[in-house]
Amino acid sequence: VTKAAIGLVVFQTVSAALLHILLILDSKSPSGLATVGSLRAELYAVVDSGVECFDRAESLLEHFHRLYVLSRLYQQKKSSARVLSTWKRILDGEPDFGDEFRDGELELRKYLSKLKDRKIVIEYGTWLAQRNPKLGVQVFADESNRVVIPPNESLQILRRHAPNAVKEFLEYLVFGKKVSSSMVFTEQLLMECSKPNM
Repeated sequence: VTKAAIGLVVFQTVSAALLHILLILDSKSPSGLATVGSLRAELYAVVDSGVECFDRAESLLEHFHRLYVLSRLYQQKKSSARVLSTWKRILDGEPDFGDEFRDGELELRKYLSKLKDRKIVIEYGTWLAQRNPKLGVQVFADESNRVVIPPNESLQILRRHAPNAVKEFLEYLVFGKKVSSSMVFTEQLLMECSKPNM
């Protein structure tokens, strides 16, 4: 065993111990995002700077039910799929004792707009559209996103995976983007005709 290997083990142990202590101390902090100079801000700084003991940090954050901080750990590792799956857990109601992920659906939508991975954008965009059609359709209709999905394809995806968002998507195209293609109006007409008679 080399001195470098021993030094790495010691450094990882100290890093894990610091994270553990911060999690214990921060458990008494008020809920919400960190304020300047707070224990929570120090916790974020430790996680955001890249902990040496990733597996131990992941385990500690899960144990303390600190999912939002766990998502920051994944962001630091540039693992967008894990960030989104963690946010989904929070939004689906799993305990997150820091209660830091306020406006979570909006944060998720903004995050999706910056991603280049088309598959992930579609997966979480449709999930968001099922939960919050008004916000979710922006993932498919906003041309400033890194991944731009053509309207015809977006419509097919939404009809298949988030049918409750189709009307919102069409309205966003017509009123938000001023699109007047025959595709939009034909689809609206078909939707109106398919409604059961009252």
